[in-house]
Amino acid sequence: MARPKPQYIANSLLEYGQNTDFKNLKDITLAFFKAKGFSMSDEEISDYIEEHVSEIAKQLFIKIDDRKNDGVTLNFELEENDGIFYIRFFDKPEMTLLRKLQTDTPENFELFCKKILDKLGGNSSVSGGADDGGIDFSATDLQIKNLPTLSTKGSRILVLGQAKRYVDGNHIKETELRSFIGASIKRVDDLKRTRAEQFGILHPTILAFWTTSDFHSNARDYAKSMGIWYLNGVALCQLALHLGLDE
Repeated sequence: MARPKPQYIANSLLEYGQNTDFKNLKDITLAFFKAKGFSMSDEEISDYIEEHVSEIAKQLFIKIDDRKNDGVTLNFELEENDGIFYIRFFDKPEMTLLRKLQTDTPENFELFCKKILDKLGGNSSVSGGADDGGIDFSATDLQIKNLPTLSTKGSRILVLGQAKRYVDGNHIKETELRSFIGASIKRVDDLKRTRAEQFGILHPTILAFWTTSDFHSNARDYAKSMGIWYLNGVALCQLALHLGLDE
């Protein structure tokens, strides 16, 4: 296995770490390397950590800012004291649910995403598989908040989504979002041609990209600029628990 990038280590630590008391970031990183069995000697691992711990901490601080800006509750805390970084993790219900989803099958994760849209009032379905055309789940007739039930079809939102059950630091890249947008445009075009009585040219549509991991910073910026409903693992589980969905 090649020497990992600090960003990968930072991403992975957020999925690996469970200590609820502050511990030295170097010690947590060392334990992670040992647990994952990297093909590096003890000396190489120690040298790597000494060289990159500041960059790992920098990436974690970026995660803190990103989650605060997205309105996502933090599941960890990072502090610096005399050049030494300390980290602890919060034992919250969403983290228990997230770890369960990360070890489940991709098919069950798609069903979990469907259940969330069901809870939000949509007529939802799963279309994942080899022939899904890049769309894993969808929902029709999702009501705009506070509108009466007897509203016109043009006020009912279509949701097209992709579900990525990733673990171990494998975060969403911008290229994946671009591919998803292309697949969604094709699916919307098909619906408007074949089901014009339900989906007009200007029918409101939301593209949802949900994952059990997280988004690289450039992917997150791209999702925001394009208006994608993007949810990382923590945000998705917080939404699910808020809706009363815990499995």
